Amino acid sequence: MFAMSIGSALAIAKKKTEIGVGLLFSSVIIQTFGYGLLFNFSVLMRNLSIIGGLLMLLADSLNASKRTTIYAGLPNINQKDKSIFLLNGEFTVTRVLVIVVSFFSCVMVVIGFKAKYSAWLLIAVLSVGNFLLNNWWSLHHQDHLRDFIKYDFFQTLSIMGGFLLLANIGAGEFSMDEKKKNF
Repeated sequence: MFAMSIGSALAIAKKKTEIGVGLLFSSVIIQTFGYGLLFNFSVLMRNLSIIGGLLMLLADSLNASKRTTIYAGLPNINQKDKSIFLLNGEFTVTRVLVIVVSFFSCVMVVIGFKAKYSAWLLIAVLSVGNFLLNNWWSLHHQDHLRDFIKYDFFQTLSIMGGFLLLANIGAGEFSMDEKKKNF
């Protein structure tokens, strides 16, 4: 516990990051062997992802002398790209309405209040948005963006599948809708 606290503090403060990474790495290894979880697949995958993050932190700290910005791992963007990331200030009434309705629908799904109706509403919003924004079929088959947009399309499709499952089965026994039935 002490080594993890010191290692985390050193990594966050960006002072002697190599020592902090070493302490955190040793904590991960000691915990794995100490608790006898070496052959547990889920723990192994979690530890591999933690070690990958620690290696990225180590590489970032070793490369710190060459970096000119104070932000770790963020690319420098020019003014032209910045306007793309800021949506060019195009907040129309429709866009704001869709954002607000989607946000409240997500909150309603999380707390389980009218979750089926909210799931259907989110399915409708995601369907329209997915076909308008992630139209990978309209790109040339050699375009390098096609694979990324195709991935986003099917990722959103899988989220819609989860909402379909929620709309079909319901929110479960801990939802507000179910608590209302018992009250």
